[in-house]
Amino acid sequence: MLVAVDGATWATVSWIAARPFTSAVVAASLAGAVAVLAVGVNRIAGTYSRRWQLAEWRQIRTAGLAAIPATLAVVIALAVIGRPSWAFVGAGVGSLAFVLTGGARGLWRALNEHQHDLSGAAHPAIVMGAGHGGRHILEALRADPVASPVRAVALLDDDPALHGREIEGLVVRGGRECLGDVAADTGATELLVAIPSADSELVRDLERLGRDLGLTTSVLPSVAELVGRAIRPSDIRDITPTDLLGRNPVDLDLPRRSGYLEGATVLVTGAGGSIGSELCRQIHRLGTSTLLMLDRDESALHALQLSLDGQAQLRTNQLIVADIRDADRVAEIFDSWRPHVVFHAAALKHLPLLEMHPHEGVKTNVLGTQNLLAAAAAHGVARFVNVSTDKAADPTSVLGWTKLLAERLTTHTGLITQRPYLSVRFGNVLGSRGSVLTAFTSQIAEGGPVTVTHPDVTRYFMTVEEAASLVIAAGSGGDTGDVMILEMGEPVRILDMANELIDRSGADVDIVFTGLRPGEKIHEVLQSTSEAIVKTDDGLMWKGASHPMPWEDVEPLLEIEDAAALVERLSCLATPVREHERDILLQPPVVGAAERAAVLAAIDSGWIAPAGPDLMAFEDELAQRIGAERVLAVASGSAALHLGLLVLGVGPGDEVVVQTTTFAASAFAVCHTGATPMFCDVDRATGMLDPDALAVLLAERARRGRLPKAVMPVDLYGACADYVRLRAVCDPYGIPILQDSAEALGAVSQGRPAGRHGDLAVFSFNGNKIVTTSSGGALVGPPRLLERASKLATQAREPALHYEHAEIGHNYRLSNLLAALGRAQLRDLDARIDRKLRVRCRYRELIPEAAWFPDGVTERSNAWLNVALLPDDTDRDRVIEQVQAKGIEVRPAWKPMHLQPVFDGVGCLGGSVAEALFDRGVCLPSGSDLTIADQERVADAVSLAIESSIRVEVGTW
Repeated sequence: MLVAVDGATWATVSWIAARPFTSAVVAASLAGAVAVLAVGVNRIAGTYSRRWQLAEWRQIRTAGLAAIPATLAVVIALAVIGRPSWAFVGAGVGSLAFVLTGGARGLWRALNEHQHDLSGAAHPAIVMGAGHGGRHILEALRADPVASPVRAVALLDDDPALHGREIEGLVVRGGRECLGDVAADTGATELLVAIPSADSELVRDLERLGRDLGLTTSVLPSVAELVGRAIRPSDIRDITPTDLLGRNPVDLDLPRRSGYLEGATVLVTGAGGSIGSELCRQIHRLGTSTLLMLDRDESALHALQLSLDGQAQLRTNQLIVADIRDADRVAEIFDSWRPHVVFHAAALKHLPLLEMHPHEGVKTNVLGTQNLLAAAAAHGVARFVNVSTDKAADPTSVLGWTKLLAERLTTHTGLITQRPYLSVRFGNVLGSRGSVLTAFTSQIAEGGPVTVTHPDVTRYFMTVEEAASLVIAAGSGGDTGDVMILEMGEPVRILDMANELIDRSGADVDIVFTGLRPGEKIHEVLQSTSEAIVKTDDGLMWKGASHPMPWEDVEPLLEIEDAAALVERLSCLATPVREHERDILLQPPVVGAAERAAVLAAIDSGWIAPAGPDLMAFEDELAQRIGAERVLAVASGSAALHLGLLVLGVGPGDEVVVQTTTFAASAFAVCHTGATPMFCDVDRATGMLDPDALAVLLAERARRGRLPKAVMPVDLYGACADYVRLRAVCDPYGIPILQDSAEALGAVSQGRPAGRHGDLAVFSFNGNKIVTTSSGGALVGPPRLLERASKLATQAREPALHYEHAEIGHNYRLSNLLAALGRAQLRDLDARIDRKLRVRCRYRELIPEAAWFPDGVTERSNAWLNVALLPDDTDRDRVIEQVQAKGIEVRPAWKPMHLQPVFDGVGCLGGSVAEALFDRGVCLPSGSDLTIADQERVADAVSLAIESSIRVEVGTW
């Protein structure tokens, strides 16, 4: 029809324009040629495409551009036929033809819209939301009003800043408080909530408000449902129970997070289930090369293909009917397709049924998972995402125990393959098969009663779209052994859900409480008490770690025939590594998959020796982290101390002031230069070098005419000394400060990062430090001193003549391999400090009877080590003995240097404060991987030991 209208219009206008200047035959020939040309150019330009709506602005604009060649043809023809001045008539011909063809389209659309309005098919609607969603749905309604179920008559938004603005021809008339007046003015019968990010509470409030005013409420899909496409009028739909109870305003920005799927062969197990089918639908839109859909339910696969392609002829070999319990069949599938990514959603998940049939749960959830993991490892699968459940956190059921074992098997395989094999954990999925929402809706439809297990029972809920998006997003953000948990907000009270559904239905339905079933909890949790989780950088997920478990430990389950014995063994095997049966170490190094990957990459680069790109990058990144000009990475913290003293000119016969509360390495470094350490007492406020005691010592040495060559304050346990006061004491004498910040990387004190307070500073990256390179350290200072230190660290060789040496040097450089480990650790420093600070806070809450090693002037400690100061009347050694007997590593605080046998006879200016700290101080486990259960176990042991270790004075009553 459009072709006929355009052709006739151009032919008629061209014939009328040409006829005064030429014969009828020539004018007719010109008209026919112009009509063919106009229609042809329009077809090439796509103005007749079905993807555009009639009279849409893009279509009219394109038609205008397509009119230019036909207009030029008329202009040229008239100039040739008659005089050149007649060409302006041709320009008028093009303009008139464009107006007529555009007008015909507009008239046709207006007539259709009018007929559509008269038919009542489009309901007058108030649009709530003038943001992104509101703007786009108004544009879509204007572009395709005929296909829309509503006609926008007013616009509202709760943001006062938008009130009065005009958007797509509608003025924002106020917020929700204006809804009644606007509905009366416009005759609206419907309220359209155009806020894709709206949470369930907002949808509930607006639906109730609309219901009170007699308005039907409709919504747009959630952000998760709209991933990868624009809003369309056909997206407008009625409110569902899911909208009212489970819409979480979570935007995972899935296209950005799903790059690993582009061009990949992806296998989804359990593809016919609620989660699996939604995974397939979302992955289908994300640019994978091949999507393999595996399920043992062929009917479910049939329905899935129908939802993906609009037809289900079951001819594609990407639909795979198989049972994951069959190891040979699983291996055959992996051998044939060689998938790059696996999403494992196949599982038996109905808790009461698995309580009755535990063997089936083990076969599918445990053995089936192991079959997939074994095939994935054997065939080089790059990424494996295991779909888990909140029932795996502190499990009390067969479902929870089997899913926790699946998580641990996944972690074990990931550690072996060194690939990101991880688990994703979330709560109940609204609207899934067998969900409580589906059950309640069915019970209400049948007249009741609605059955609720317990009046106080709560559950976490999310939509199936968000659950699938989480699984995909976690696949990009998780690493080997991770358990990714979506930030799900507050749990929902099931009784409230039942009442909400009954109220909306208008039915008179009773609620009956049936009691908790075996294995069920009143309140689910997302993390076990034995798990420590941290929030991801975007704040949308939590990340925890799953303990690895080899298949050899799990396989004996398959041989247990008695159901009761199987359940008992499951509960023991899957109990969260009851941490009370393992030792809790003082400060174990935390090395994960990122570090392993960094070291392997360094090995593959060929740079092993003390040189290479990782070493230089580590020095640059550390310097940037603390704001220093230059950093020299060396083999150990002791090496850094030795070099620092050497470049400050310390040598035989000199003296260096060292605080007496420190680790022996600080004093030993002085001895290695041939100098003598002078021990000075510590400050009661900071526990570190006392500026007042130092002032007395320096004044006394000045009177003797023998000032020390340097002063070495030591930053203890993650905090920093009072360098403002120390500077005020040292600077008048011109004595340099060598800051021993071995334990304080990441701390901030007096407005400066640790390592930036002295003339030179030292860090240690020993195995138990907050950043470890196994064995390593760094010297921080001005380039001129570090150039000298770098030369001494490489055997004092002359740069121009590699094998010529004018002085004695040392082999102190850090290897490129260990620097790669340090780089990976440095990236996680802030998260590790946050975890350690939480441990510190929790200890102080759990052990109120102890005082604590003060941080003093430190604004942000890195909480490297927690030192409890026991009550004065407590036997410290007995406390340590009792706590260690429970498998918990504790130690005394640092023994003062002036009490060490090796320094017998070395001078010390006072030492009473240091000795008091030593007598009362106990170092507690402080690793960044301590779980909440670990911390509670330590606190209980220490509190009990304090209570039973009060000294009793002999001879008193």
